[in-house]
Amino acid sequence: MRGEGFYKTLAQKFWSKVNKKGPMMPHMKTRCWVWTGMTCMYGYGSLVHLGKRVKAHRVAWFLQYGKYPEPCGLHACDNTVCVRTSHLREGTQVENMEDMNTRDRHAKGVGSGVTILTDEKVLQIRKLYKTGNKQYALAAMFHVSQTAISCIVTKKRWSHV
Repeated sequence: MRGEGFYKTLAQKFWSKVNKKGPMMPHMKTRCWVWTGMTCMYGYGSLVHLGKRVKAHRVAWFLQYGKYPEPCGLHACDNTVCVRTSHLREGTQVENMEDMNTRDRHAKGVGSGVTILTDEKVLQIRKLYKTGNKQYALAAMFHVSQTAISCIVTKKRWSHV
């Protein structure tokens, strides 16, 4: 059984990386709480606790309800870095894929066939970044990782645009 110190340490680590002034997604009535720590290659927030990598939205659920979402934690806001538990629900991978198709979140665009960005979106990202928008907020808006945004604004990727 894990003691009180385990939860306190996890909660402190977790909440130190959350920005509660995230974007308001068009179909939501409340702001996303944005994970500002590291993200995985699919754009989900992640952290390492006790030597294990865990998705940040699953940790949020754990801290709120005392258990991890089963089998999956689904984002009603479609924002992979959101950790606001009122924007999450438990569901299956099949339900997640159905949500993706219903909300037109599937990968599309130019290039490798897995990108969701276009030349126009890349230009928009660079413009928004120059006007003071933070990388993690742009990542949430465009459904990509903060690392992807960093590569775009530094022109390590999409240099042809």
